[in-house]
Amino acid sequence: MDSKKIIADAFRELARSTPIDKISVAAISREAGLSRQVFYSYFIDKFDLSIRIYEVEFAPIAQKHRDGVMTWNESGIEHLNIYARDPDYYRNVLSSFDPAGLRSHLTKRMRDEFKYKCERRGAVFDNEEMDYALRAVVGTINELTYAWINRGCPEPPEELVRRFDLCRPFILAPYLEDTDSTTAQDIARDR
Repeated sequence: MDSKKIIADAFRELARSTPIDKISVAAISREAGLSRQVFYSYFIDKFDLSIRIYEVEFAPIAQKHRDGVMTWNESGIEHLNIYARDPDYYRNVLSSFDPAGLRSHLTKRMRDEFKYKCERRGAVFDNEEMDYALRAVVGTINELTYAWINRGCPEPPEELVRRFDLCRPFILAPYLEDTDSTTAQDIARDR
């Protein structure tokens, strides 16, 4: 097994029982049986590690979305299914409000993707009202997701995605219909 995977597995095991803000690189390295130097040869810090684990785990969903095989709602359901399979890990990793953490990373990523989707459908973000609406929808979806994980994922993911649809601000509703897929790759290509 390669060192990156050993480190990721060790971190994941620690994060199932400990919030990320209380986990040190020394503890991750100790759990992995590797030196801190080996850790730093692969990752900037524990937050970088958590983001990379997320990116690897969610890559198949992103690819399906990119290929147009999966809608936004289907992608949301698949994301929630992954969270539900390991809720203790995700509860502890998403508990941090550190700007370098996974929670901040997901908020920025979702905001960029939603904004791109809206702009592609004709929305113009030239005023505070549109920007505020976008921040509101992203914040609400994220908070609903974090609350759902913290409660142990009691409802089926489909129910939570239905609630997401109810949270669309009126001003953005026409731009956020679930009729096509928009991806980070689309965003990068169009910029």
